[in-house]
Amino acid sequence: MTVVLRRYGILIGIICIASILSACMHRRIMWTYETGHWIGAGPAVSGGNVYFGCWNGVLYCCNADTGSLIWTNHMPENISSGPCIVSDKLYIGGNDNAVYCCNAQTGSLIWQYRTSGYVASSPIVCNGMVYIGCSDSVFYCLDAQTGTAVWMKQTGNGITSSPVISGSNVYFGSGDGCVYCCNLQTGTERWCFQTNISMDNSAIIAGNRLFIASESTALFCLDTNTGKPVWIQTAGGTFDSAPAYMHGRIYIGCNDGMLYCYNALNGALQYRFPTEGMVQSCPAAAGGKVYFGSDDGGIYCIDAQTCRFQWLLHTGDEVESSPCIINGRLYIGSDKLYCIRIDGAADIQTGNAESGQIYENQDYK
Repeated sequence: MTVVLRRYGILIGIICIASILSACMHRRIMWTYETGHWIGAGPAVSGGNVYFGCWNGVLYCCNADTGSLIWTNHMPENISSGPCIVSDKLYIGGNDNAVYCCNAQTGSLIWQYRTSGYVASSPIVCNGMVYIGCSDSVFYCLDAQTGTAVWMKQTGNGITSSPVISGSNVYFGSGDGCVYCCNLQTGTERWCFQTNISMDNSAIIAGNRLFIASESTALFCLDTNTGKPVWIQTAGGTFDSAPAYMHGRIYIGCNDGMLYCYNALNGALQYRFPTEGMVQSCPAAAGGKVYFGSDDGGIYCIDAQTCRFQWLLHTGDEVESSPCIINGRLYIGSDKLYCIRIDGAADIQTGNAESGQIYENQDYK
């Protein structure tokens, strides 16, 4: 009886603490923007504006400080791709079999390139070229000004993985089970790492290591120069997320409801943090914290080193959007777009940079 009461008391204490933290968290919310539909892709911030696509097929631009609407662009289908903004242009994939370039200030269409399949991959722009994958099994390099095809790489299955660029190469996974490394200018294949599992998740690069998860229980660390595996690690469920890197560690969500942390050098498991839903949101690691969403409707913040819980914000729907951190604010989608005040975090915009070098940190050894 004493044990039962003690456990009950602990549970009541946890609920009280969670309620207090929840109240504090709502004071951290700077603004929200409601679309009436689910927001699955990650937002991007540029020039004082935040850009994001929605499941209702609308592309939104809001003021990043206030959340006030600036413009909308209605697409023919829902939007799974995340936007990439370079200068005054916005690039995004469409589920209506097209890649779009719009004016970032007005939302007006500049050009579109028709593909033979839906485009859920998020584009990246480098040296005047747009790189993006497509479900028609083709990886495209398009001229950023005109939308004309510069080169195309045929693979054996659809590509929903978003590309990553390092040096003179572009890297991406494909549903044919391969990770490809191609020359940026010509599309010439440098190497191909073959598995027997779909490689639809996106990769990150830290130093000369590429980290990518298959749509199974395997997380791969590959040498960016040769494509040879450095280590392979497994989890308790399947992966449907891209990893994040910070200070020698890899963070990645899993469909078993856990956020996993691995040593980037040898793949050793450091810890697992549990949630109550699948973790398909790509985490953001900054300022000693890891931020990520879960299908339980929560936006989580944990201490990157110790795995200690920091805070949790409950939303009204699944959180599969990837966080974007700019100027001490976290932008993320769910039932609405949230702008949350955070402390001590460096800027992170996955894929939203002209250099295209994602997580290529200098502190990687």
